[in-house]
Amino acid sequence: MTKTVLISLIGFVAILLTSAAPSAAQSAADEAAIRQIDQMWDEAWNRHDPKALASLLAEDADFVNVTGTWYKGRPAFERLMTATHQDGIFKDSMRRTLETVVKFLTPDIAVAHARWTISGDKNRDGTAREPRHGVMTRVVARRDGRWIVVAAHNTNSVAPR
Repeated sequence: MTKTVLISLIGFVAILLTSAAPSAAQSAADEAAIRQIDQMWDEAWNRHDPKALASLLAEDADFVNVTGTWYKGRPAFERLMTATHQDGIFKDSMRRTLETVVKFLTPDIAVAHARWTISGDKNRDGTAREPRHGVMTRVVARRDGRWIVVAAHNTNSVAPR
């Protein structure tokens, strides 16, 4: 590769990288909008409102719950939330986000990691669970001017050894 071609290639890559990076003001507003997803998630969860929870996901979203079950699409997720919140294990639960960290992959795609706690949920046999902590990883995308969850994986945390 000639020196001129190499310099041109480096310049082209630099232009691509800088044009893909969001401005500080844009990323601050976008980060706030992404963090708001956790606030809306907690509010919908605590109202036990499956429709509101599902509305935070894209129609084609994938959701993996803490048991490793993979729900494909918003309707499948909404059915899960309806079953678990109406008369199921989450009927009396309360969820709270403790921390959210957002990392932009492109101006229109980000990964958000949220530490959460939940109390008042039950085991499958109906007995009370101890309060739990976990982490939800969400891939969010800007679609039609709105940040929406396109994939999520939820997991329980265990105490460090």
